[in-house]
This record gives sequence, structure tokens and C-alpha cells, in this order.
Amino acid sequence: DMLFDHDFLMCQSMSNAALIQDCRPQAWAKNMVSVGGITHSNSTNRLTHTSSGSTGPGQDGRVKPDLASFYDNVLAASNSSDIATTQFSGTSSATPTQCSTIGLIFAMWADGIFGNTVGGGSVFAERCHFTTAKALAINSAYQYNWLAGGSNGNMWRIRQGWGMADLGRLWD
Repeated sequence: DMLFDHDFLMCQSMSNAALIQDCRPQAWAKNMVSVGGITHSNSTNRLTHTSSGSTGPGQDGRVKPDLASFYDNVLAASNSSDIATTQFSGTSSATPTQCSTIGLIFAMWADGIFGNTVGGGSVFAERCHFTTAKALAINSAYQYNWLAGGSNGNMWRIRQGWGMADLGRLWD
């Protein structure tokens, strides 16, 4: 109800319970943007990526997580004065990656790039409904395809949702 009452998009990590259906209860919520993990091992070749973190489907058969992102070797700001960055991993790194992408979708909407009418207000004033942002992220996502011949045979939709939000594809 909170999401609809305030037109608010919320993201939730699926947890790090490996390839089993065991995650935070909040991630199963219907209108939550739940995020799973993808191990990329510093490779840009998507055919070598594999599933990580908790996976779906939901107990009721729904596709969960909604989206997925990098689970390993994500650089983050360090709290050390000696090191500028540190490695960050898990669905706790995958979730803010996908949610920041959705934040950019709100900015794209506020700039009117989808042909929508804008009045020149802030991103917050011009934002689309949260359901529209979620739909744009999901429908433009890169869908990992385990049939494509790579070693990522555990990347089918019921494990990694609709894929990784792809702003380039959405822009095009």
C-alpha cells in the first residue's frame, strides 16, 4: 500500500543464499523491485556470467528477482585514507547498481526523451509513476540467455528475472 499511496519505487536485494529460493520476505513483494546477483568475474563477455545470490521463482510462480546485476568485484568508495576504492560484493552491491539505473530512468523521463510532456520542473516533480519506471527497466533489460552457447547455463529467467536493466537499449 505504501508504494501506491506515495507513488514510490523501492528496491530490495534478494539476499545471498546461493541458488536456493531463500531470501528476504520483502523481496517477494509483488510491486517491489527485487534484485538478484550475477557473477561476472571481471569479464565483459556475458556468455561467461553466472547466477549468484538468491534466485527465483517466487513460491507463487512469479518471476523474481525482477532484475539482476553484478554480484562480484564491484568497486565502491573506501573508508580508508590509504585506499580510494574497495571491492564490494553480494546482492548488496547488485541492488544499488540496478536502483541507480532506475534513478537515471526517472531523469530520462524528466528530460522528456520518451516524447512525454514535461514542464521544466525537477526530476522529482517531473518523474513518472514508479510502475512506469519499473516497466521501462524490465522491458529494456538485457535478458541473459542460457541457450546462447555460453557456460552460464544457470541464467534462465526463473533464476535471474528479466535481466539487467540496459539504459543504452532504453535510449535507443
